[in-house]
Amino acid sequence: MKINKILLTGDDGYKSLGTRLLINSLAEKYDLTIVGTKSQQSGVGGKMSLKTGFDWGEDTVDDIKAYWIDGTPADAAEFAAIYFKEPFDLIISGINWGANLGTTIFSSGTIGAVLRGLSAQVASQALAISWDLPADMYLMNHDEQQLLAEYIQYPGKIISPLLDLLFENQLWGANLININLPQKMSSKVKITTLAPNAREIYDYSTDPFSTNDLGIRHFSYKGGRLFNPQVDPKTDVMAITDGCISVSPCKATLDDLRIFQSIKQKTTLLPIA
Repeated sequence: MKINKILLTGDDGYKSLGTRLLINSLAEKYDLTIVGTKSQQSGVGGKMSLKTGFDWGEDTVDDIKAYWIDGTPADAAEFAAIYFKEPFDLIISGINWGANLGTTIFSSGTIGAVLRGLSAQVASQALAISWDLPADMYLMNHDEQQLLAEYIQYPGKIISPLLDLLFENQLWGANLININLPQKMSSKVKITTLAPNAREIYDYSTDPFSTNDLGIRHFSYKGGRLFNPQVDPKTDVMAITDGCISVSPCKATLDDLRIFQSIKQKTTLLPIA
């Protein structure tokens, strides 16, 4: 698998610690370009700024050319699709500060970036990489003044050998690989499926409903990830719970080809008068 040009993106901001860790790990081997959000955009999924458009500009991050987008991760992918005349070999979104597990990934800006990038043919393959950190770090604001030193050993040093493994195996034929790194250092990789039920991943026991003195009702997310889940051992959730790096082969489309193949020759006429 020949990989040279890699687009780095994500939802924590174009100067995020996760992006800078990727630069630190990959810059000597690959031609890197950053197209990322100007600010923290976690949890926006595939949202796009269709009504307003967005401002953008140029910068460098640790000597790598960067383009910042004052919008969403999907906006960043759309910008890359139009701005660059040639496709990249690979998109990497992350390293996200916080896990992206199971079917909850549909609300992830980290995933939103690669889904839009793949659909717009920015590249034909993509990786989403996330790190299972405490919930209070999910929405952390990142800036270039923050020091990388405490993250170089882990997760920094795991990135290059992990990518070597993925490339040696041709990404197992998948066009999207969702990767979750356990909170503590690990070198054990497990191929997993996505956990199907969000209630088996996150703690819903804390009441999210409140009412203020004016009678205005409010809902706020308070549940963190469950660390003793009772889920299928083949899932991404159990892998990182057991201290393994979870590698989940995914597809970037929602169509079910198995069902399509079984009914594609059938035509039905509606009884319209």
